Amino acid sequence: MPSKTFNLGGKEASKAVRSYFDEVHGAFSVIGFLIVKTELNKKTNRWKIECEFFPGFGINKKAQYTVEIDAKTGSVENVILKNP
Repeated sequence: MPSKTFNLGGKEASKAVRSYFDEVHGAFSVIGFLIVKTELNKKTNRWKIECEFFPGFGINKKAQYTVEIDAKTGSVENVILKNP
């Protein structure tokens, strides 16, 4: 019997990214969270999620991130701030 592999869909990968930032920054410091783009790299089996949000009250510039999620395990693999 072949083993079944778990593959995260784009919606689940996006939720994993939101949960990651809620955990890192706190739920009240991730304001206006928006998924900009999702893309699955079939060679590496990783989701590339681009997102942006205001990292706190009174901040006028959105932080933009690119996050890679392992589609098999659902773990966050790489987080890159695009606009330091």
